[in-house]
Amino acid sequence: MTSDPKHTGDLRFSDLNLDKRLLDAIAAIGFEYCTPIQAETLPWTLACEDLIGQAQT
Repeated sequence: MTSDPKHTGDLRFSDLNLDKRLLDAIAAIGFEYCTPIQAETLPWTLACEDLIGQAQT
């Protein structure tokens, strides 16, 4: 993991097959990579699966 806050995980939002408008909005605020908790949970939630997560804050 890197200390760069814009690159805290290995999964890019563009890897998630999100709507282009959403990807454009995410890019406009400067994000490219998911945080570790997003990388672990977004694929499940986008597949309509229930989950409970815990992340460091």
